[in-house]
Amino acid sequence: MINPAIIRENYAQMTDEQLMHLAQTEGQDLTSEALSALHDEFLSRNLDTSVFGTVQDNKTIRQQNNIQKVKESAANEFTQAVWTYALDEKAGGATDEDIRKGLAAYGLDEEHATLITTSLENTAKEGLATHKANMTRGAITCAVGLLITFWTMSAAQGGGTYVVAWGAIVFGAIRFFRSLPAKEKFDKILENIEAERSGETMAK
Repeated sequence: MINPAIIRENYAQMTDEQLMHLAQTEGQDLTSEALSALHDEFLSRNLDTSVFGTVQDNKTIRQQNNIQKVKESAANEFTQAVWTYALDEKAGGATDEDIRKGLAAYGLDEEHATLITTSLENTAKEGLATHKANMTRGAITCAVGLLITFWTMSAAQGGGTYVVAWGAIVFGAIRFFRSLPAKEKFDKILENIEAERSGETMAK
């Protein structure tokens, strides 16, 4: 932490124009101690202190924005945790009723818990489509890398140089296998949804 005396000395060496520019452009970024020292320097020089009202307003707005960002971040993390729980439970074979009870333990009301369980199928289908596409792209990238490698190796037989497309091969394989578990999870979720639906239908 900078010594307040050093801050005051620094302000005392600045011109009026420099002080005014500092207050207008960086006032909202100053610490409370630095801002207080700057205000005192304005008073000692009989400078217009009305700028500090704007500075305080800007600090308040920034603080409110930061608080709002924290709230939104917490809400997003909570939402992600809720969806992860619901999808994992459905993949494990839990019924919609079991999931709604679990969501209630998270603090969700019945309306939102029901909304999530009724949206599980569409969410799983979207996730499945995304990971299938990633697997397809990964397989194509890997195949292209292998094709380039084998083609250049064939062309280099008898004494030439060839290219081993490690980047495409490795990146494509990683993308394929990274999406495979998620694809299998969403497949299982859809299977369990269909099984539960069939069971309810048969029960009727």
